[in-house]
Amino acid sequence: MQKVITKRLILREPTKSDAISLVAFSNSKEIAKWLSSHPYPFTIDDANSWIDRASSKEYRGFLITLKDTKEPIGVINIDISISHNHSTLSYYLAKEHQNRGYMSEALKGVVDFCFNNLNLIRVAAHHFSGNSASKEVLRKAGFILEGVRKKHFKRGDKYLDIYDYGLINRDYFKKEGE
Repeated sequence: MQKVITKRLILREPTKSDAISLVAFSNSKEIAKWLSSHPYPFTIDDANSWIDRASSKEYRGFLITLKDTKEPIGVINIDISISHNHSTLSYYLAKEHQNRGYMSEALKGVVDFCFNNLNLIRVAAHHFSGNSASKEVLRKAGFILEGVRKKHFKRGDKYLDIYDYGLINRDYFKKEGE
């Protein structure tokens, strides 16, 4: 079982016993509002489906837990493109644990995992227009804004811009003679 350990957090693969707590903090209109593929309502079937997928070859899902209490408080997903050796991250935290620096801390740990354990050369993430919290999380984790896809995603009758961020594993390119 793979883990990422930071100063205050343990990110671990989920187990079936996590399904109920996963539903408890994931069943949120506010979370679904900022993610393109997060269902609302978020059901026990959705939780079990995510848990089943969380350790596949082209996908990793980490449950973010507090180190001191082991309480699950969020999720980070790593969607891996094996043929291109890169990944796209998505993430969310339970509302009551936001604005404490947990996600920036978790994201830095996952980026390190992607570069050092998965040997990826690039990690990307994005956020919708209006999601200033996600923008700040990416900035704190060292991501660089690479571009904006104007009116790229339709939600209801509105079109949202998507802000694309990325990080390159500089150590990989140093080895290759960049």
